[in-house]
Amino acid sequence: MYDTPKKRFTYVSISLLLYQLVTFLVAMMVVSTVSAQIYRLAHLHYLTDAVYISMLISMLITFLIVHFGFRRQIGLRLHLQSEDKPRFKEIAAGFLLGFGMNIALTLLFSLLSEAFSIPITGDGYYLTSYPLTNVLMIVTVVIAAPLFEEYLFRGVILMTLQRYGNWFAIMVSSLLFALSHGTISQAACVFFLGFVIGYLTVRSGSLRLAILFHMLNNAIALLPMFISSEMLSNLLSLVLLAAGIAGVVLLTLLIRRRKTFVASLTTPYDYPISRFFQNWASILLIILFVAMLLINFVQIL
Repeated sequence: MYDTPKKRFTYVSISLLLYQLVTFLVAMMVVSTVSAQIYRLAHLHYLTDAVYISMLISMLITFLIVHFGFRRQIGLRLHLQSEDKPRFKEIAAGFLLGFGMNIALTLLFSLLSEAFSIPITGDGYYLTSYPLTNVLMIVTVVIAAPLFEEYLFRGVILMTLQRYGNWFAIMVSSLLFALSHGTISQAACVFFLGFVIGYLTVRSGSLRLAILFHMLNNAIALLPMFISSEMLSNLLSLVLLAAGIAGVVLLTLLIRRRKTFVASLTTPYDYPISRFFQNWASILLIILFVAMLLINFVQIL
């Protein structure tokens, strides 16, 4: 069959546009339904429950539409079994780079937030006195989000684009993964995470490692709120600080060896990254993401 890359790029972008649209519509319906109960019963935690429930519903609806609606149009072939097993040293270094840079940039934005008295980093997640709310948070953040996001970004996007070059697929999927998080601080923090997960997906040919990596990252992000001991909290802070330093060191080494690293992933036939954004859906997607970043930036000023 004649390959139509522009058509594939369009459908890949449509899948992300669809997720944004579904998320907005579901959130509006669920929150508006729950708002009446909040007003009547004066239970504000229902709103938090509604947010998590709307996220779960949005992920499910988007998965069903994309997977069964137009997987043929993009030539989607998911792989859960590894074709090649990266060495443990490579996996460990990848985790430290992705997770460590996430921590390092989070700390940097936290310092900037304190210095300029601007809530750059956002509110984050927190434990409540309501068990259902806490369960919904854990299920959404640690299980559902990694499963769905790896399906969408490393499955639908990266594995579809991989036929046009490994470097092309990794960079485009990482960029879209970062921009989809809606804020400048989150985009910067998760870009390296997406890059490392994308690299390990290419190396292994499987989504399994990506899903586990993503779940572990999110679980560690929630871990501090479950620690009540001051000693353990301080110990965890030291470990996270060490991970951040390790991430910066590994990134520095990678930049020094960037030519060799990039050359190992590219061929003369790789598509330039700009080719992905030469269709109406990709252009609209970038406009939407930039608008989201600007709106969130203006709101915190």
